[in-house]
Amino acid sequence: MILYFTKQTIERFGIKMPEELSTASGNISKAIIEKEQGDRLLEWGCKLFYFDGVKCLQFVNFESKFTIVMADIKKADIVTVPDLMARYMLMLYKDDAKMSVALKKMFEENHKCSFAKLTDRSAISTLNRTQLTFLEDGYALEEYLKNNVLQTIELNKELNFQWLFTRKVGKKTEYFYSGELFRKLVIKRFGK
Repeated sequence: MILYFTKQTIERFGIKMPEELSTASGNISKAIIEKEQGDRLLEWGCKLFYFDGVKCLQFVNFESKFTIVMADIKKADIVTVPDLMARYMLMLYKDDAKMSVALKKMFEENHKCSFAKLTDRSAISTLNRTQLTFLEDGYALEEYLKNNVLQTIELNKELNFQWLFTRKVGKKTEYFYSGELFRKLVIKRFGK
């Protein structure tokens, strides 16, 4: 899996790119990028935004626009982000046995992760649009506070299964739920 970060996210979290890592780590990261770059199901864009002064991250899958929002992420947490993403995915599909099996196979086959700079215009556009419209630049997260605890699973469920995304197919605009498209793609590729 490759996580592509915006310039601001790289700077705020002090994320090192493969060329800045030690030789062994850098070589592993470069090998992951060489193997998985262009495989849009394994590529994710990431953008930092703030909610009440707290750092939050928004991830979007290049192929399906499946989106994960995480809150209160510290600089030291950045290395655990791939594991957190996997947990979110498994929680969002916990009642879907077929998808849970396919996700576990996807994680097993692609258990290493590399970080890179985000340049994909479509992913950048999706991240910006979701932040502006659904997340209302972070202000919408107030709706998901219960007893001062942000309900990120509830937020991510609504974003992926009740919020329509769009994409161009030829000259037509297609509307879809990213959670449904992501499920279809993951099961097609990693299902039994």
